[in-house]
Amino acid sequence: MLRKKKSRRDLALFECGLSWGLRGGDLLALDVGDVRGIEAGQSFSVTEKKTRKERRITINNHIRKLLDEFLSERPDASDDTPLFSGQRGRMSTSWLCRLITGWCRAVGLNELNYGSHSLRKSAGYHRRLAGFSLPVLCQWYGHSSEALTLKYLGIQPQEIAKLYEYEF
Repeated sequence: MLRKKKSRRDLALFECGLSWGLRGGDLLALDVGDVRGIEAGQSFSVTEKKTRKERRITINNHIRKLLDEFLSERPDASDDTPLFSGQRGRMSTSWLCRLITGWCRAVGLNELNYGSHSLRKSAGYHRRLAGFSLPVLCQWYGHSSEALTLKYLGIQPQEIAKLYEYEF
C-alpha cells in the first residue's frame, strides 16, 4: 500500500519504525545528519527521551537503500533538518498517529486502536514470533523486566494457550 502511494517519506518512516523499534517521539526527533553517511552495518546513537538511555541503532541494507531514495528527494537538506517532516516542519507524534491509523485502515485493520507506538510494538511482536528471545527483546526495548516486555507485546496469553496444546 505504501509502495503504491509513491511516498518515500511514508515508506521510510514505516520501515524505519519497524526496523528500529523506537518510540514515535524518538523516531520523529531524528535529523538528516543522524543517518546521512552511515553505511549499512554501521550504527548511530539515539538518546531516548523517556528513559534518557542511549541506544545504538544499526542500519541494515534495506533501510540504507530506503533512506538513500528518500534523501535523494531532499538534496539540499542540512544535517539539522528533521528527517521526517511535513509542510509545517518536524512531524508531531499526533500526526504520526493519524498516518499510522490511515495506513491500518487502508489495509482493512479498522476495529483496533493504533497509534504512534504501533510500529514499535509490531517490531517486537514480529521479532518474537521469528524466534528472538524474550531477554533480547527486553534489552532491545530498554524495559526493566521481561514481564513488562510480555505485557507490552500482549503475547503472554497466546504463549500460555500454546502450553496447553503441547502433546507429550
